[in-house]
Amino acid sequence: MLPYATVSERIARRYNVHTAETQAMLERLKGDVNGKTPGDADTPAARYYKGEIFVCEGITSCNFLGVREENIHEMHLPFYEDHPHGKGRITEADVQPVIDLIRQVRPHQIFFADDLNDPYQTHERAANVVLAAIDVLKDEPFMQDCRVWMYRGLWGTWDIDHIEMAVP
Repeated sequence: MLPYATVSERIARRYNVHTAETQAMLERLKGDVNGKTPGDADTPAARYYKGEIFVCEGITSCNFLGVREENIHEMHLPFYEDHPHGKGRITEADVQPVIDLIRQVRPHQIFFADDLNDPYQTHERAANVVLAAIDVLKDEPFMQDCRVWMYRGLWGTWDIDHIEMAVP
C-alpha cells in the first residue's frame, strides 16, 4: 500500500491539488501501516485505501480484456466490513446483491475464483457468496444457458484431473 500512497502524493503535488489535509491523511495511512504488527487489523482508512487499490486493479484488468466501463459492476458486500480482518459472517445482505446483479445481467457465463485455500478467508467468503446466489437462481430459465467457471486465484492451483478448460 505504501507505494500507492507515494504515487497519490506525487500526483497531487504535480497537479497542484496537494493540500495540508491530503498530506495529513497520507501520513496517517503511512503511520497506520508502519505501526502495525503481524496480526493487527488495518484501520478503517487503511482498509478503504487497500480496497480502492483492489478495485482499480480489477478495473484495469477489465479494461485490458476489453470490458466496457458500463459493464463493470463494483460490489461492496457487508462481510468485508463486518469484521476488522474482512472475515465477517456471510448473510443474506451479502447474497442478495449478487442475486440481483445476476438477474439484471442474465449472463451466459459466470467466472469467479474459488480460492478455497485463501489464508485470509476473504476470497473464500466471496466465492461462497457467489455459490449461494447461484444456488438460489439455478432453476431460473436464463440460468439453463449459463456456464459457471471457477478459476484458481492467488492461493492455489488445480489438480490436473480437475481441469475442465485451460487457457495459456
